[in-house]
Amino acid sequence: MEFFRSEFERIEAQEKAANALAGFRDEIAHLELSSDLSERGKQIEEVCRRFDRVALTLFPTELGHFTAHRQRTISSKYKDAAFEQKRTLRSMLAALILAPGTREELMVDRNSALYQIFTHTQKDSPANGKTKLSIESFNTMRRDMFRACENKYDLLTIVTILSLHDTTKLETVAKRVESKSGIKSINHDLLLSHMTQDQGLVNELVPSLNRLSSAQRELAILVMNSQYNRGQHSQAEATAAHLVFVSPEYADEKLVLFQRQESNCDLAGVDGSIGGVLNEEVYIHYRIADALVDAMRRGELTLKEAYLGMLQERANMMGIKINLVEGDYINQAGLERITLLRFACLLRMSTNAEFDLLNSCFISLCPENRKALVEAFGISGLDGKVSILFYYAPALMCEIRDMEKKEDHLNGTRFGIERALRLMAKIAKETMKFIEGSTEAPRPLYTLAGSGKVVRFSDIAELRGANRDKKGRVVEFVVALTKVVKDNARRLIVMPVSEEEAEVAFTD
Repeated sequence: MEFFRSEFERIEAQEKAANALAGFRDEIAHLELSSDLSERGKQIEEVCRRFDRVALTLFPTELGHFTAHRQRTISSKYKDAAFEQKRTLRSMLAALILAPGTREELMVDRNSALYQIFTHTQKDSPANGKTKLSIESFNTMRRDMFRACENKYDLLTIVTILSLHDTTKLETVAKRVESKSGIKSINHDLLLSHMTQDQGLVNELVPSLNRLSSAQRELAILVMNSQYNRGQHSQAEATAAHLVFVSPEYADEKLVLFQRQESNCDLAGVDGSIGGVLNEEVYIHYRIADALVDAMRRGELTLKEAYLGMLQERANMMGIKINLVEGDYINQAGLERITLLRFACLLRMSTNAEFDLLNSCFISLCPENRKALVEAFGISGLDGKVSILFYYAPALMCEIRDMEKKEDHLNGTRFGIERALRLMAKIAKETMKFIEGSTEAPRPLYTLAGSGKVVRFSDIAELRGANRDKKGRVVEFVVALTKVVKDNARRLIVMPVSEEEAEVAFTD
């Protein structure tokens, strides 16, 4: 770290580079993107090239390989809009990090310009479950990042992380090992051996591994190898660097916060090789990943459990079939804790009291229902289909809200949560049956009154109440829909089930 600190002080004195960076910031802040997609891509490409030149001036050693590699590959493998978006995120993130004294100004006065740049490739497509990231969610993510950008020495370390955080790096490691060993599956020792014998890889990866404790290093290798054996090379690119900064042993909370948010941006679909985009659906995953790390830092999950949970969340978000629950990776208690964290995020719970209540309700369930919920919402997920169950979150929220209106607030909330969990267990069982090979697809939970149009969770801006039949069963929800949904005629969502089916769904 002393080397990096001295380097930062040297760079800080370079007036020419500082002026160049200031000009780059101004250009970014006032950039007006063209409505033509191809022209817009050229604009973004030019911005990235300009940043690369500035970055190389500021950090010729740390960012040299990183930026040179991007220049080589942009014309071939990653010539798509999603990768342009990823490159823009990396460039903008690094540029903001390297901009001392202007972060608050950028956040307050130029946030709309930044939001436009970050989301320029996104399109609203409710039919496919994609809703463009809202400005509110974007602002939340930015605030988290800005809170972490206050200590200049930490920022230099973060820039070093960015230089290591190359999606092709681990794939390169895996391919080199595979070509030398001639086998498809490798053990941890073999991977580490080849990494340390290859001078290029030593220069790129081993420095970050050397900052780990022996236990952390072992876990880093375990996770990287676990991902490699499943063909997910590009999904573990930041394992070593990330583990350094989420570890409870690392004291700097600001740096921990930043590294969490930066990695969560990847989790949220910025990885161009996958083709995902930031949207409201993945914002739920972003918060779940945050909750996992918070639980680890409170001692409720081990480092291994929290990190495997984050990797699994990334896989679920991107629709990747991956299961990290093998051998003694994680025990049942850890699975249940992760399941509850996901429920808490889905139900917008934020206080310790709410989570304690959720935990108490979960424990009261029968073993069969607990098992169903863990299978559907736990770390193993549904092979990327966990979003199927997200449609039901409004029902749970509405049930709990109705119960809270009763005189006994605490007992009403408890009853609502217990009822919701039992309903979710039933839904989970049926969904698992469908995924495992049932020929009959599950019917959509919500349709718009009058038109019969299917409405997704992402279409709902606010839940305002529920209408029930004479027997007290919920038959429709009163909601405010997002602007994306054109048909706002009655602003009602109706459950498309018969009386018998409603009885099955909503009775205890």
